Formats: sequence, structure tokens, C-alpha cells
Amino acid sequence: MPLLRIYILVGCLILIIGNKAYSQNKSSYIVIDSAYLGGTVEKFGKDNIQFKRKKADSPVSYGPDEIKEFGIKGDVYKSIPIDGKNRFLKLLISGKTELYQYEDIYISRKGENIVPLKKENFKQVIQEYTIPEDTMANLYTLSYTQSSISSFISNSNMGILDIDKHPFRKVGLYTGYNFFQFR
Repeated sequence: MPLLRIYILVGCLILIIGNKAYSQNKSSYIVIDSAYLGGTVEKFGKDNIQFKRKKADSPVSYGPDEIKEFGIKGDVYKSIPIDGKNRFLKLLISGKTELYQYEDIYISRKGENIVPLKKENFKQVIQEYTIPEDTMANLYTLSYTQSSISSFISNSNMGILDIDKHPFRKVGLYTGYNFFQFR
């Protein structure tokens, strides 16, 4: 019986370690022109990344002008011009309307110019990019947070424009009184 426990423990450890090693090695890529290259992103910042194709290779630095996009641990960063200079923007929502984050949140229709969402006018810009005028009531509950805007754009891309599906802050007081009679 103790030998069976040891086999189970060793088997679980092998599965855990093997899964972790597989997920770390296969989670990074870059796209240069139309070529998809798998490897490891060693370091990345807003204006450059260091990428290795193989473990034995030395890392090569790329800027936003040299590659189209890269992915690391499930996140996608695209090279997009902002104020005349290419930057790596994190892709938050993909679809006919796309949402990006750099220092601010940006919105774009697929293949069109990118527009920043400012707190003062974000509802009007979202209205223009996503939905017809007769559904403006859905935007009243929308708050200027990444989760709220991401949820709204994602639902809009799927054709779901329900007020109750968007996260927003609720303030209130829940009270109650319960009386039990034991017989």
C-alpha cells in the first residue's frame, strides 16, 4: 500500500512539472511581416521586447516598428501608431470593434484608425463605434473602468446589448428581519 502512494505522488509531480514546463515554452510568439515565430519573450516593455527562438540562442531586441504583434502568456500586444510613433498596445477585446490599452484605453473598428477613450467623452465615442442611437440607454450604467468598457464592447461585438450584463457600481443597503417560531 505505501508503494502505491509513492507511485501516485511521483506521477502527480511529473504531471505538474511537465505541464508547467510545457506552458512556459509554448506561450510566446512574434509576428514579423506575415511570419509567425514561436519562442520565448525574455523581457518586454512599452517600446521593445527581447525574444529568443531557442533556449540556446541569445535574445534579440525588437521595437514596434520591426514587428506587427507579439503574444506572451495569453496576452496579445499589437504595434499600432499613436501620435505618429508606433507603440505596443495590449489587445483587450478583439472583434468588429477592438479595445486596446497603452496608458489610456483606445477603441477602433477593425482596420480603421485608433481613438483614445477619455473620461469626459467615452460614452459618446463608444456610442459612435458600437451601437445605434436608439440604444443609448444602455450606456447610462457604463462606468469609465477597463472591466466595464471591456464587457460592454465584448457584448456589443456579440450583439448582446442588455443593461444587466454590464458591470457597474451599485450602492445600497440590504436589510432584513427574520422571525422563526419553533414548536
